[in-house]
Parts: sequence; structure tokens; C-alpha cells
Amino acid sequence: MLWIPLELITRLNHPVRCSPVFLQFSRPLTLINRLCSTDEAALVSAARDVGFVFLSRTTAQVEIEVLGQIERYVPLRVLEFNSSRKRMSTLFRTPDGRILLICKGADSVIYERLSPGHDLEVIQSTTKNLEDFSTAGLRTLCISSRYVTEEEFASWSQIYDVACAAIHDREEFIERA
Repeated sequence: MLWIPLELITRLNHPVRCSPVFLQFSRPLTLINRLCSTDEAALVSAARDVGFVFLSRTTAQVEIEVLGQIERYVPLRVLEFNSSRKRMSTLFRTPDGRILLICKGADSVIYERLSPGHDLEVIQSTTKNLEDFSTAGLRTLCISSRYVTEEEFASWSQIYDVACAAIHDREEFIERA
């Protein structure tokens, strides 16, 4: 799971990715990213070029270098992409202790989940860019994010954990969580 901070999005005006990254270290210590697709490789490379470097990921933390400063994020939950959700979501505890939800998916799925009153100009501009990219034969995804309160996370997490433990109709329960 690769996660690039929101600061990069602001600087690049480019979507964040929540994608698998496999790391391999060679001698001398050169980081080699083996990614699932060329678009993921391009994003990781672009992020690195502007000062956002993915360093490591364990089950306990994701470590990135942000403009020369190392930051550690704690992954809390990962909701994998599936055909019914049409999106992937990840919740992290940020270095400042807040909980951040990042979701990637098809534009139709992300747009219907935007908060009311979202900047219409941004939506229109993004829609045009997506149409242009799609017409050019490129695969497109949209990314959304928001901070989640401790109470929201605790409440949802309790429901989600019960759904994950279900013996029958697990996927249906997870979808409703």
C-alpha cells in the first residue's frame, strides 16, 4: 500500500494513490520499487522527484520522507477494492494524531460521496481533465480524503469488525458497514 501525503496533491494537482508497492533494497542501499503497473511507477517517480519519498511499510507503520523530513503514519484499516464498492479506502493515523481517510475509485463513485457545497469549479475542471485523459485512452481514478473524528472511527470500526467476523454473507455485511 503506497500512500502519498496530501501536500503532494496540492503541489502536483495530482491524485494520491493507495496502491501496492513492493520494496527491494540492493547494495549500495538503493531503493528499487517494483510496482503493479506503469502508472503506479510514474506516480512514485513523480512524487520522489518533488520531494515525497516512500521509504518503507510494515504492518505497524508507513514511513515517508516529506521534503527532507521523515514522517510515520499508522495504517488503521484498509478496505480493498471490490466490484460492489468500486473503490478502495484506507484509514491512517497521521503524525499529528488525527485519523485520515483516503478513498480512490471511479469518478462516479467518488463524486457522489463529495461533501455538499464542494467547489463546483474544481469539479468541472476535474471532470474535463478526466474526459480528456479517458479520450486519450488513459485509465483514470479519482481520490478523495477527509479527516475522521475519533468517535466516528470507533463507531464505524466496531460495526466493521463485526462484519468482518461474520460467517455468512460477510461481503454484504462489510459493504453495509
